[in-house]
Amino acid sequence: MAIQLIDTATPQVGLKGGAAKINANFTDSENAASRLVQSSPTDTTDGALMAVGAFGLGGDAMPSVDWNDPQTTQAIVSNVNGPNGAIGFLGFNTKSGGNSVAFAGRNSEFYARTIQDGTPQAWQPVYTGSNLNPNEFGGLASGDVIAIGYAESATIAVFNLPISSTTAPSSVTITGTFEIRAGAGFTARATGISSGSFVTPATTSNKYFVLGITGLSGLTIGETLLLRTESASSKITVNL
Repeated sequence: MAIQLIDTATPQVGLKGGAAKINANFTDSENAASRLVQSSPTDTTDGALMAVGAFGLGGDAMPSVDWNDPQTTQAIVSNVNGPNGAIGFLGFNTKSGGNSVAFAGRNSEFYARTIQDGTPQAWQPVYTGSNLNPNEFGGLASGDVIAIGYAESATIAVFNLPISSTTAPSSVTITGTFEIRAGAGFTARATGISSGSFVTPATTSNKYFVLGITGLSGLTIGETLLLRTESASSKITVNL
């Protein structure tokens, strides 16, 4: 409904000329009373007052919005052209003209992407502790190769675990057992290797954690070695 004003053309009994002042409340653009409230949470009428829940703010996010065609800056919950079309992702899109930036998340998975000049770009994963563990090696499946190293002697193997930290590691936690493979076809050279066989040389840094394995036999100095897990729970964690 349009804003209703007092008819100032007809004398108003008792108002004593105040009708014009009252009307000014509804015609002065600096007054909220001069604006209509949004007709819906997605109403983009110029000058309309936002209600609670407008564009997904202060209430539930806007459902079923096409991530490829967001009409305005808003909070969104939708599986339409989201990071994974099978499930709805919650997120936020900020828009200016044909460009926008969106962030979306679900089940501790997070993604970001832009729309450039009206063209949607590919969703990019945001790496967190749920999908990137640069200090953990193993813990997923039996037979995983978790490190490549070399034979320092016939009885000692050295493996470099690449990490990325701003500080030097403090210790290492070794769970389960491992095997070493080498030679043609990378056949097993040692199995059942447990935490008691591992040593940590002084060359460890914040970029590489160096692990030695002692008590071996039959290695050829300098040959390439693979360190593999023997179960899904076998894991080396570098503590930062």
